[in-house]
Amino acid sequence: MKNLKYLQFIIILLVISNILLVLFIFLRKPPRPEGPKNIIIERLHFDQRQIDEYQQLIDEHRNNIQRNEEEMMTLKSALYETLLNENATEKDSLVKLIGKKQEEAEMINYNHFMDIKKLCKGNQQEDFKALAHDLGRLFSHKRPR
Repeated sequence: MKNLKYLQFIIILLVISNILLVLFIFLRKPPRPEGPKNIIIERLHFDQRQIDEYQQLIDEHRNNIQRNEEEMMTLKSALYETLLNENATEKDSLVKLIGKKQEEAEMINYNHFMDIKKLCKGNQQEDFKALAHDLGRLFSHKRPR
């Protein structure tokens, strides 16, 4: 009788540990890929001064992009509000303004990379050229798994 209770206890513990193991495997987050910031620092061989200046550029870039996205969201909200009107004449102008904001976002990104290029010393310019070929892939919203 005592052995039976002991076996039941062991079996229950094994079942619980298996359930926890399966939950751990399926619920854990996959490791984050190395961020574009670190990839750029590594590929351009930035020294500490360049890294500090690069961080300032990143902060400025994020602020500009965030401001632009907020303005775009305001325009999109106004656009979708026109769905409530039977005669929504302003929708075409709102769509054009949204397109203009998207264009501004691309120019913000482009100018950011030009600023990064200016950080590069003479021997890093070749590294930047090689990096420029990969920028579209590095900063696409669809990350490879």
